[in-house]
Amino acid sequence: MKELTMSESIISLLQRTLDLTDSNRHLQTELDSQKKDGAALLSLSEVTSRLLNESHDLQIYLKELTHRALAAREDERTKMSLTLQDELVQTLAGIHIRLLTLNNEVSDKSKEFNKEIAMTRRMVKDSMATLTRFNRERPGLK
Repeated sequence: MKELTMSESIISLLQRTLDLTDSNRHLQTELDSQKKDGAALLSLSEVTSRLLNESHDLQIYLKELTHRALAAREDERTKMSLTLQDELVQTLAGIHIRLLTLNNEVSDKSKEFNKEIAMTRRMVKDSMATLTRFNRERPGLK
């Protein structure tokens, strides 16, 4: 009976050895899987970090681009404003000269007409002064 017990013990020992071997294989498979998952997470983290940095760089670039576009638009408005003001002043100066010429050509008999010309000349001069003052008061204009 002792031999049978020894055989049973050997069989039991072999069975436990097989079970341990299977368990070790399973643990090694799990460990390999976790290593792969860890490497994938590390890779994903690196990709996410790189994408975040790229996004930040693009945001800065878009802000700069927007600023340049707005500055260009403001420069264009300033140029248009100056051009318009110059043209208006020149037109008003031409009207003023024509009124002076008309005033010199009108005889003394038409005092009412002379008054109208004088009043119109004052309006032209006032308009020219307003445009000139506006041009000087605008910040950043040269």
